[in-house]
Amino acid sequence: MAKAKDPASHAATGTSQLTRSAAPSDAASDGVSPEWQERRRELIATERLRLFVITDDKASVIFHLLVIVGAACVAGLVQALANVSSGYAVTWLALVVLAEAAMTAFNYLVKRANPESRLKRWALVKTAATALDGIVLSSGAIFLHVNGELISVLAPAWAIMMAVSGTVFASAAYPPCMYVMMTACIAPAAIFLLAQGAALETAVGTSMLVFLPVAFAIGSLSIRNYGMAIAARLDIANLLERQNQFIERLKEVSAERTRFFSAASHDLRQPLQALDFYMSLLDSATDETARRDIVSLLVQCVDSLDRQFNAILGVTEIDAVIERTTPAPQPLQRIIDRAVASIKPQADVKQLGIRVVPTSQWVLAPDDPLERVLVNLLMNAVRYTPSGSILIGARPRAGRVEIWIADTGIGIEKRHHSRIFEDFYQIDNPERNRLKGFGLGLAIVHRLTAGMHWPLTLDSEPGRGSIFKVSVPQAKRGVLAAPDAQAAAPDAGHMRQIGVLFVDDDPLVRNATVRLLRSWDVTVLACGTGEEALAVLGRRDRSRRWRALLDYRLAAPDNGILLAERIRQAGGDDIVMFLMTAETDERILSEANSRNLRVLRKPLKPINLRAALM
Repeated sequence: MAKAKDPASHAATGTSQLTRSAAPSDAASDGVSPEWQERRRELIATERLRLFVITDDKASVIFHLLVIVGAACVAGLVQALANVSSGYAVTWLALVVLAEAAMTAFNYLVKRANPESRLKRWALVKTAATALDGIVLSSGAIFLHVNGELISVLAPAWAIMMAVSGTVFASAAYPPCMYVMMTACIAPAAIFLLAQGAALETAVGTSMLVFLPVAFAIGSLSIRNYGMAIAARLDIANLLERQNQFIERLKEVSAERTRFFSAASHDLRQPLQALDFYMSLLDSATDETARRDIVSLLVQCVDSLDRQFNAILGVTEIDAVIERTTPAPQPLQRIIDRAVASIKPQADVKQLGIRVVPTSQWVLAPDDPLERVLVNLLMNAVRYTPSGSILIGARPRAGRVEIWIADTGIGIEKRHHSRIFEDFYQIDNPERNRLKGFGLGLAIVHRLTAGMHWPLTLDSEPGRGSIFKVSVPQAKRGVLAAPDAQAAAPDAGHMRQIGVLFVDDDPLVRNATVRLLRSWDVTVLACGTGEEALAVLGRRDRSRRWRALLDYRLAAPDNGILLAERIRQAGGDDIVMFLMTAETDERILSEANSRNLRVLRKPLKPINLRAALM
């Protein structure tokens, strides 16, 4: 008789293999997504086969020895009390020993034959062998039968019932074998007894046949419990595997951020150190020409810091950008035109031609992330194309639109194709010269395309230029909304007509901003707290057009959003509100938008501030 391992004690044979394939990447966090449930059913079926076919050697030997001992006791008892022929008793016992030895040998050979790839075939063979084993046990009712002797009927019937009970335990892993074994144990003996025609034999034979469906029902419960035990183990293994994947991903993210900020820290310290030295030189410089040169160098350092901060913030805020964007049908040509307009001045300086292949395609994508991707790819093409031209175009392909950016630049060796998308990686800038950029443009492209699920490919060889391809979902052509003429109309008012209520608790920022605004002839009311702002609000010259520049992070418990509400409640409905912040928290940006606050992102260039005020 087959002896299967208990699922709770199943060794690691195949468990790790199951869990590696069991955890789909898109499964729900609780491990019971429809995809996982379907996969789990397949795994349970496979695991049942494995537990049935590959048995534990020691447990199998013990089980089959117990069957032999039980058969010997039944044969001895019937021979002693019913005077059955010793030849019949010995013959039946020999058949039992032979059958159990054969099953033990079969289990041993199967386990060493590496049956993983042919589990179903081995299971069918083992089921057939188990059926023969059941028939041998059932034949005890024939070999040991003596007419008129009660013990010769009851003892073999008892042995058969014990065999059926053992089958529920031993073969529940594989239901077909369990049902076949039960039938093989009961049916031959019951049919033989019924054929004798005597009252005792008829009663016992009928009872055995009636017990058969009961045994099936009990067995089905065992099958169900067995399946639940396997499913529970697979669920736990799946969750542990997913947990390990998340932990590994967290480690990767942590290591990636550590590398990113280590490199960023180094690059930021360089201009800061230069600033410190130049300030020391400026303090001691007596010659006006030397002072102007130092001031010019200070401006370059500040510009370098500003560009680095913008590049770094561009990377760190990508997750927030992806989360707060919603794909919508967009005419691709409009996005391409804006991207080309952004880089055309740099291309004109290098006398590079930019050829745009007109497209009528629409894409299902948020325009801001897509525009940033195209701008960064075009900027990369301009930077690494000494002469020639840049081509940008698009073509539909299988429900998507593939956007091409091709250049006649220096090209990229294949060994660099994956690394160029890493943070701060630059092939031609090992010395980290900031004039050659910071190596974050393609890193931003990679993050955005990965986050938006836009496949990004590169085809490039040294000396033959590069072709970057971005694939975005295609959309049906829609209708463009007419531009808002009032919003588009330029404000012809002079800066002298503008008044600014500026609130920031940093004295240095407040002083610098006030100086800048006054240099534009703007009237400024500068405050360090919300209470000061409310106090001066009533003294403003109402003939001017007022704007409020409110820093988000003010002294607790105030912040820029709450202060904007208080200003409006205090009679400042006519003031255009701006929230100045470097925050990327989606909740803050969403709250500002819901309260009609225009957000100015720090660090803010003077030209952008002037444009916002106008």
